[in-house]
Amino acid sequence: DEEIVTRIIEKTGKAEPYTDTTNIPFASYNPNYERRNIVRFESGLRTGYLEDMRASKSMINDHDLKSQAVAESIAITLNEIGFYGYAAGENRTYGFLNEPSLPAYTTVAAGTSGTEWAGKSFEQITSDIKTAVAELQNKLGGLFKPNKEAFTIAIALECEQYLYTMNAYSSKSVMEWIKDTYPGARIEAVLELN
Repeated sequence: DEEIVTRIIEKTGKAEPYTDTTNIPFASYNPNYERRNIVRFESGLRTGYLEDMRASKSMINDHDLKSQAVAESIAITLNEIGFYGYAAGENRTYGFLNEPSLPAYTTVAAGTSGTEWAGKSFEQITSDIKTAVAELQNKLGGLFKPNKEAFTIAIALECEQYLYTMNAYSSKSVMEWIKDTYPGARIEAVLELN
């Protein structure tokens, strides 16, 4: 395929009070399409007979290690595109951090120690998470049910350890609170968000 096309349907219509003589108000929909280009990459390997023999003398599987390097180089490239997209001419390949249809980043509320989780308590961190989830739920018009649906919370890698901040009674961490409050939530700590 050359592109990925996502259909977005906006439903229209409004019910009106019934009367015997008015026209029936019809409901309908407006289709829209978001298009994203597909980007292809390739990576290969070459191993020579002599090279392979010399590597095997050192107990190294030359072909296997090069195959792993190929897979890793492709995975790194895909990861970069997943976060930053791929801009080349008229290409419409966006990443997690520059997708124009995603809502803009909002900074969490400043606590007594600022906006960094390093200086925040259990209550402040869980409040930040509740605020973010509530904002998402509100922006989606209540169609998102965080306590019933699966979703991913992406946080900076440097913040991951603060998910183990304990409450005042040392009986529950932020991570345990998330699992109890939002059972479908998956936490992904990401270096690119640092």
